[in-house]
Amino acid sequence: MIIFINGNMNSGKTTVSKVLEKKIPNTARLEVDALRHFISWMPVHDSVRYNLENTVSLIRNFVKNGFNVVVPYPLSPESYKYLNKELSDIETEVFYFTLNPSIKHLLLNRGTRELPKEDIEQINFLHAVKIAEVNFGITLDNSEQTPEETANIIIQSIKERTQ
Repeated sequence: MIIFINGNMNSGKTTVSKVLEKKIPNTARLEVDALRHFISWMPVHDSVRYNLENTVSLIRNFVKNGFNVVVPYPLSPESYKYLNKELSDIETEVFYFTLNPSIKHLLLNRGTRELPKEDIEQINFLHAVKIAEVNFGITLDNSEQTPEETANIIIQSIKERTQ
């Protein structure tokens, strides 16, 4: 199975994905942002296309070799359409979840990490353009949930859909 975790910066995508990686056997966590580092000299908005193409290639490789894949990444409607089209012939189920905590929660510092000004501006921008208000998959308000609780809801939702 392939699980996409969509949402704003600081919504918990990576943390929830790490929990899912541990809870679901034989799962690879594919960090699209890590692919961006290969072309870090390129402006972010120009690199999205290449990052998604590489993501599709890696997903195909993992699935071909029997892995489940979890992909934490903010998805625009265009990115969703692209991924859906490019993965339509894969013989495994694809699930989309969007984490949509409150703006107050998004702007919280986590642990010892303090959000830099640029991240705060990006979070506010993504919230303003409603990155988490999508018409695909399941949207979860995880403002008052631990990452473990959110992962459990995702796993339960997948079980219900596949029974």
